[in-house]
Amino acid sequence: MTWWADGTGYGGWAAMALAMVALWALVFLGLAALLRGAGPSSGAARPPRGAAEERALDERFARGEISAEAYRASRARLRRTL
Repeated sequence: MTWWADGTGYGGWAAMALAMVALWALVFLGLAALLRGAGPSSGAARPPRGAAEERALDERFARGEISAEAYRASRARLRRTL
Protein backbone atom coordinates (compact mmCIF):
# COMPACT_ATOMS: atom_id res chain seq x y z
CA MET A 1 0.00 0.00 0.00
CA THR A 2 1.41 3.38 -0.99
CA TRP A 3 0.25 6.43 0.90
CA TRP A 4 1.67 8.93 -1.54
CA ALA A 5 -0.18 7.76 -4.67
CA ASP A 6 -3.87 7.24 -4.06
CA GLY A 7 -4.86 7.26 -7.71
CA THR A 8 -5.88 10.90 -7.99
CA GLY A 9 -3.35 11.58 -10.71
CA TYR A 10 -2.44 15.00 -12.02
CA GLY A 11 -6.07 16.14 -12.12
CA GLY A 12 -6.42 15.65 -8.37
CA TRP A 13 -3.25 17.55 -7.63
CA ALA A 14 -4.36 20.42 -9.88
CA ALA A 15 -7.77 20.52 -8.19
CA MET A 16 -6.15 20.60 -4.75
CA ALA A 17 -3.82 23.41 -5.81
CA LEU A 18 -6.71 25.46 -7.21
CA ALA A 19 -8.76 24.84 -4.07
CA MET A 20 -5.89 26.07 -1.90
CA VAL A 21 -5.49 29.23 -4.00
CA ALA A 22 -9.25 29.83 -3.81
CA LEU A 23 -9.23 29.33 -0.04
CA TRP A 24 -6.45 31.84 0.51
CA ALA A 25 -8.09 34.30 -1.88
CA LEU A 26 -11.31 34.09 0.17
CA VAL A 27 -9.40 34.57 3.42
CA PHE A 28 -7.58 37.59 2.01
CA LEU A 29 -10.74 39.17 0.58
CA GLY A 30 -12.61 38.57 3.82
CA LEU A 31 -9.89 40.26 5.86
CA ALA A 32 -9.74 43.16 3.42
CA ALA A 33 -13.52 43.63 3.67
CA LEU A 34 -13.35 43.60 7.46
CA LEU A 35 -10.50 46.10 7.58
CA ARG A 36 -12.14 48.39 5.04
CA GLY A 37 -15.39 48.33 7.01
CA ALA A 38 -13.59 49.16 10.25
CA GLY A 39 -11.97 52.31 8.86
CA PRO A 40 -12.53 55.80 10.26
CA SER A 41 -15.07 56.72 7.60
CA SER A 42 -17.37 53.77 8.24
CA GLY A 43 -19.52 55.56 10.82
CA ALA A 44 -19.19 59.07 9.45
CA ALA A 45 -22.37 60.59 8.09
CA ARG A 46 -22.12 61.93 4.58
CA PRO A 47 -23.88 65.15 3.65
CA PRO A 48 -26.98 64.71 1.51
CA ARG A 49 -26.58 64.81 -2.23
CA GLY A 50 -26.58 68.39 -3.50
CA ALA A 51 -25.89 69.93 -0.10
CA ALA A 52 -22.78 71.75 -1.34
CA GLU A 53 -24.66 73.27 -4.29
CA GLU A 54 -27.52 74.42 -2.07
CA ARG A 55 -25.07 75.89 0.43
CA ALA A 56 -23.29 77.81 -2.33
CA LEU A 57 -26.63 79.12 -3.58
CA ASP A 58 -27.59 80.16 -0.05
CA GLU A 59 -24.31 82.01 0.37
CA ARG A 60 -24.72 83.86 -2.94
CA PHE A 61 -28.21 84.95 -1.89
CA ALA A 62 -26.99 86.04 1.54
CA ARG A 63 -24.24 88.17 -0.04
CA GLY A 64 -26.81 89.79 -2.33
CA GLU A 65 -25.30 88.45 -5.55
CA ILE A 66 -28.64 87.10 -6.77
CA SER A 67 -32.23 88.26 -6.36
CA ALA A 68 -34.90 86.42 -4.39
CA GLU A 69 -36.60 85.38 -7.62
CA ALA A 70 -33.38 83.97 -9.08
CA TYR A 71 -32.69 82.26 -5.76
CA ARG A 72 -36.11 80.54 -5.68
CA ALA A 73 -35.84 79.49 -9.34
CA SER A 74 -32.33 78.09 -8.88
CA ARG A 75 -33.33 76.27 -5.69
CA ALA A 76 -36.33 74.69 -7.42
CA ARG A 77 -34.15 73.65 -10.36
CA LEU A 78 -31.58 72.12 -8.02
CA ARG A 79 -34.20 70.11 -6.14
CA ARG A 80 -35.70 68.80 -9.37
CA THR A 81 -32.35 67.54 -10.64
CA LEU A 82 -31.33 65.87 -7.39
